[in-house]
Amino acid sequence: MRCEISSAVSRLPVRVRQYAPADEKLIKDSWTQTLRFGCDAFFWMSSRAMVASLDRLIDLIQKQAPELLTVICSDSDADQVVAWGCRSDRCVHMVYVKRDFRGHGLGRLLTVGATDASVIVKPRSTMDRALKYNPRALRDLVRRLKGQDDGKAC
Repeated sequence: MRCEISSAVSRLPVRVRQYAPADEKLIKDSWTQTLRFGCDAFFWMSSRAMVASLDRLIDLIQKQAPELLTVICSDSDADQVVAWGCRSDRCVHMVYVKRDFRGHGLGRLLTVGATDASVIVKPRSTMDRALKYNPRALRDLVRRLKGQDDGKAC
């Protein structure tokens, strides 16, 4: 799917694609850094524990439900990732947009139709403020992927 996101400053020729194994490092690194420095809920975890937990989570998503990961890349180079998101149904678990590409609507593109967020980071964007915080959503996702679904889904 090809999307052109317009802004007052520029038009970005990008396209949306599914996750590919080559995206793993960017997703793991950006998710870890975002939670480590932008989310008070994880202040008590050591960096090592956070990295280990996120590695297990991302590995589980990659193996059991890679369709939850969506990537926005350059229209001309699929390896040049500018943003990515992880979401299940109406719940956003993580959205990351590279600094140079922020403010162009890429984050909103990854959250269209979402109503909940399992993690809220600081500073909160307009996109975040429109989502209801649901801290149990990520836990429920992990349980579902592990086959321990209790019927409570986001």
